[in-house]
Amino acid sequence: DTLVGKGWVDPRMTARYFLGDTTVISASGGEYHKPFPFAVAFADESRLGLTEAVQASGGVSHDFGPGLSADLRGFWSDFHDQVQGLDWIPDFNNSILGRGQSMGAETWVRMRGAKNRGSLGVTLAQTRWKNEPTNQTWTASNLDSTWSVVALYQRSMKHNWEFGLRGRYYTGFPYTTYDADVYVPDDNGYIGVGEN
Repeated sequence: DTLVGKGWVDPRMTARYFLGDTTVISASGGEYHKPFPFAVAFADESRLGLTEAVQASGGVSHDFGPGLSADLRGFWSDFHDQVQGLDWIPDFNNSILGRGQSMGAETWVRMRGAKNRGSLGVTLAQTRWKNEPTNQTWTASNLDSTWSVVALYQRSMKHNWEFGLRGRYYTGFPYTTYDADVYVPDDNGYIGVGEN
């Protein structure tokens, strides 16, 4: 049910090093592939294979004491043959494929008590693309959610009741339900098309 018609293998590896009982250093990396959506089926089939990406991350986790732990991690991804724009239509001589990069850092703090539990997560990320419409220069993606903050709280109450709250705060344009990006030269950025 894809435009590729073949299988693929996604190798990944993770390593952890324990510094005593409270601190863990970890790193992971791998390669993964993604088929293109049917929204770009009209494109030249010979140009549409698989989006290939190499991803790496590393960080440290620490238990500060009973009920309190934190995790700090950085990540980086490099994309090849990424569908990035359909603005060349009806000029089928240009390629819609390009290269992308995503990088950032995130941290999680978790608290657990007898009746109260909570966590706070903060993520900072940036994504950029380059392809023929951008003259092969790196251009920031308009679909970035640059800052993300998520807070969770849960309390155990009487008679087996649970009370919970969740709050989220995002900056940027945090929508991910698009089939492709369209580059807008006037804005020097991208907009999403094919929203689900």
